[in-house]
Amino acid sequence: MPVFKVGKIPKRLDNGQVHLKLVGPWDWLRLYRLVRQADPQSLSQLGFHEKKAGLKAFLLLLYLFRLSYMVCVKDRAVGIAGIYEWQPGVELFLTLAILDASYRNMGIGSVCIELLLHEFLGSNLCRMIFVEVKKHNVKGLRFWKRHGFKVEFETRSTYVLKITSKNDQ
Repeated sequence: MPVFKVGKIPKRLDNGQVHLKLVGPWDWLRLYRLVRQADPQSLSQLGFHEKKAGLKAFLLLLYLFRLSYMVCVKDRAVGIAGIYEWQPGVELFLTLAILDASYRNMGIGSVCIELLLHEFLGSNLCRMIFVEVKKHNVKGLRFWKRHGFKVEFETRSTYVLKITSKNDQ
């Protein structure tokens, strides 16, 4: 599908309590503070195993993600949803991390996924969304499967899961 038929990337996705805000250069300090204060478990889920990986993680996130949404609850940044590969109208690869541990297990991740699926699959911005989950992250695997993602293939250390738009099923 040609890019001009796809539509625009939304700058903000909102459900009233949780919103995702497209990260711009003016948000980098806020994002850095969030990553710097993230607990080691969160950073290790993103692939950073050192205790003081805040700056390294922040710089890599800026480099890796073509687009990033800051996950906010009542204007407090609590996580990030990153799109690290996107072919408009076809597919995108997504990462979601709630970096503030005090906001986990509250349904925020589920709200984020619902907003992203509705906007990207429902508006024909893409037809497929992929996520990658480390094999030892059983909780993460359960989370993505609960939201309709299915294992597409696996490598030695990860699962790659996929969900398609209803039109492609």
